[in-house]
Amino acid sequence: MGVAIYGNGGLNTSYKQPIQLLGSTRGGVDIDQVFISPTFSYKAGAHNYFGVAANIAVQRFAAEGLQYIEAISSDPTHVTNNGYSYSSGAGVRVGWLAS
Repeated sequence: MGVAIYGNGGLNTSYKQPIQLLGSTRGGVDIDQVFISPTFSYKAGAHNYFGVAANIAVQRFAAEGLQYIEAISSDPTHVTNNGYSYSSGAGVRVGWLAS
């Protein structure tokens, strides 16, 4: 049994000047992610190994300076300059190793 906890961060941009094709204010994006994966494995006989892991993820995302994209969006009030949006998810990974 074990657990892995890891993250992705620093996936961001920040511009001091507006990006003329995208908007009229200074632009940038930021995304942070955290993953938690508790794992269980089992040795079945001399040559077979089975494992199962839950994958739990949480992330946040923010975008600024994308006003011109609002014009083509189906939900223009949620495109830019709204702070962070959060999402989460979970899944399962199953594996078998025969040696």
